[in-house]
Amino acid sequence: MQIRGLNMRLYVGFALFLIAASVGPAINGFSAEAGFSGTIHFTNGKSVFFDHLGTTSEVIAYNVSGLFGQQKVSYSFAELGLILFSDKEPSTIIVVNKQGERFTLTDCEMKDGFLYAYNDTATRKLDWTRAERKDISHIVIGQRSGKIKMNATTQECFPAMFVFDPFTGERLVWAEQGQPVPGEPLAEPATYAPAASSSAPAAPAPSPAAADQVTAPAAAGATSNLRLTVVTPSTAIFILGKVELNVSIQGPALFKETVKDADVETEYTLSFAGIPSGDYRVVAKYGTSTAVGIVRVVGANVEYELPFD
Repeated sequence: MQIRGLNMRLYVGFALFLIAASVGPAINGFSAEAGFSGTIHFTNGKSVFFDHLGTTSEVIAYNVSGLFGQQKVSYSFAELGLILFSDKEPSTIIVVNKQGERFTLTDCEMKDGFLYAYNDTATRKLDWTRAERKDISHIVIGQRSGKIKMNATTQECFPAMFVFDPFTGERLVWAEQGQPVPGEPLAEPATYAPAASSSAPAAPAPSPAAADQVTAPAAAGATSNLRLTVVTPSTAIFILGKVELNVSIQGPALFKETVKDADVETEYTLSFAGIPSGDYRVVAKYGTSTAVGIVRVVGANVEYELPFD
């Protein structure tokens, strides 16, 4: 009986050891696979790749709330691909969701700083620190981001995907460490396309050099001509053998166009003449792929390019 009791105590002790060994890392350590990774870009042009938002042992589910037009909306950071701040309009934030749709939120409610975990290059261990919101230009979620764009006049930094300053309309240039990259060309030509919003955020007064680039509001009853270029993806999956490019633009009015027998990796230009001026949501579908964009159609002639990711 003594031997049997001893064996039982050894068995229970071994079982408890296994449980402690499996639970211990979850309590004392943290797996970087939880949460999501991304890149924080600072206003001085520097950036840092984070493993997740929070400390080394806790994921923090940050949220942003605000008004989209007159509607109250709230997004979890995990739902977004990009969060763009501005020191000129601290209560206005531009967000891009996972589908690539961009929205301007006003009267935003958000914390003043964010905790994030990162790999310390000196110690090669996971560490964490705090970033103040006023020091952040934008946060790219889910990927490492490289060079950034900047407004050469205001020195404000923006994501690489931006062509124009969304607050002044001034064309952006490539930058590294908060300085324009010598010899780099300007951003690719495109039409300034601010996010659609029934209540546009107040923007700072543009510099004289940028005054002629800011898009004026559409006058009542005004019409414009839109020249839309859609670039099909290099690969696509088609259903029932249909090879069509379907494009719709919806805003003050709805228009649809179809290009039959469309090829991959090809530019197709569609013309919409005399349409009501205003903001339009552009949706292009090619096989199982979808591209979405927002374009402000104001003025006599507007050109806009919508590529598939």
